[in-house]
Amino acid sequence: MLPVGARLVSWGDDGAIRFWSLDGASLAGGAADAHSGRVEGVGGVLAVGDRLVSWGDDGAILFWSLDGASLAGGAVDAHSGRVGGLLPVSDQLVSWGDDGAIRFWSLDGIPVHIMVVPGGAFSGLWYLPPDRLIAAGSALWSYKLPIR
Repeated sequence: MLPVGARLVSWGDDGAIRFWSLDGASLAGGAADAHSGRVEGVGGVLAVGDRLVSWGDDGAILFWSLDGASLAGGAVDAHSGRVGGLLPVSDQLVSWGDDGAIRFWSLDGIPVHIMVVPGGAFSGLWYLPPDRLIAAGSALWSYKLPIR
């Protein structure tokens, strides 16, 4: 569950994204079938400003308004297989998945860059400011981000 102003956002194994009042009443917004399969998480409220981002086992990355309306951006086929997570990095978002891909997105959900790392799936990705990504999987991998 994620607090978003005077609302709560929930997600789960059923693939739904749901919005709630602070007293537990169901609110409009989100979708019962947002993802086909388990939703890994909803995040990025602070990092993305006025947007939510969801990702799931279905390989999708979806963008939402804070009121729960579906927004343009992201992709239903962002990764082939499970999306491991999403991370704010400077003025971008970075996703990783079981497909061995690391994808860079604008804050509006537009694909910017993709890297495929030999060795497949990652168990995690970390940002070390100002310019380093560390990926963990079957080995540790480091990537120096270009300075803008």
